[in-house]
Parts: sequence; structure tokens; C-alpha cells
Amino acid sequence: MIKLETTPLDGLQIFSGMNFHDQRGELFKVFNNDQDFTPRQVFTTTSRYDVIRGMHYHSGSKIICLLQGKALDVVLDIRPESKTYGKYFSTTLEANKKALFLREGLAHGFRALEENTLMLYIQSAAYNPQDDKGFHYQSFNFNWNCPSPILSERDKVLPPFKS
Repeated sequence: MIKLETTPLDGLQIFSGMNFHDQRGELFKVFNNDQDFTPRQVFTTTSRYDVIRGMHYHSGSKIICLLQGKALDVVLDIRPESKTYGKYFSTTLEANKKALFLREGLAHGFRALEENTLMLYIQSAAYNPQDDKGFHYQSFNFNWNCPSPILSERDKVLPPFKS
């Protein structure tokens, strides 16, 4: 039975209870089209320990889940008209345990807490370079607890988030 949990951020929900175990192994349901969501793009990232990716946002909504490893996942509300604008939510993701459903206007980032952390993204909008934006991961008062993160050149120079 899939459980849909609300979070303190408007537009962010957590899917859980999507696991089935038996003698063969495990089934993890990542997506069920009960939400108003049509997948347009699916991709993965693999990250080393202490890689921080984010804070990124695009047009459309997305489903995010971890297929391997462990990650500190962070979502920031960047919609000025939202009652939760400038607030963030963080959770620890473990492989095949839960998925996050982010509506448009939420920035996402994560810190890999294990080697070879494999993240799956299902997005409702196809990739468009003009829509590929972000904010610097240290610009919104979240403690990543990571003194020496591994960052992409792009993420190092992202603009700060100003609430």
C-alpha cells in the first residue's frame, strides 16, 4: 500500500510503503500515475561520497528516489508567492525506501553519504538548457555538515538564493 505523506513545504510529498519483499528479493514501486504527472524524461546520477549536487530547478514537476546508497536530500521552496517561500525540507534517503514528489518551483539538492550513490529522476518536462537553473548550495542557511564537498564547476558558481 503506497502512503503519501505531506511535508512542511507546499508542493513536496513523500511516497513510502512501496516495497514488497519475498524469498526472491525486493520490488520497489517508484511511480504510480495517481498524481497529475506525465513523465517526459528519466535519468540517473551516480555520485561519490561527499558529492553535493544542487540546488537545481527546472520547469515541471519531478519524482526523485534513491536506487543505491544513501543521501541527505534537501528541497528549497523558491516560489515567491508560496506561503513556504525560502523554507527548506531535508530528509535522509536510502535505497528503495521512499520517493519524493516535487512540484514545479522547488529547488533540489543532495549530499551523497555513501560511495556510488545512485539517484533516479523522473521529470514531467523534457530537458531545456534555458530552464536548467540553480542556486548555490550554501546560500540558504542549511548545514550540509560537509567541510570538503565535491562540487561540479557549475555548482561552485551558481548565484546565491535571496529570500
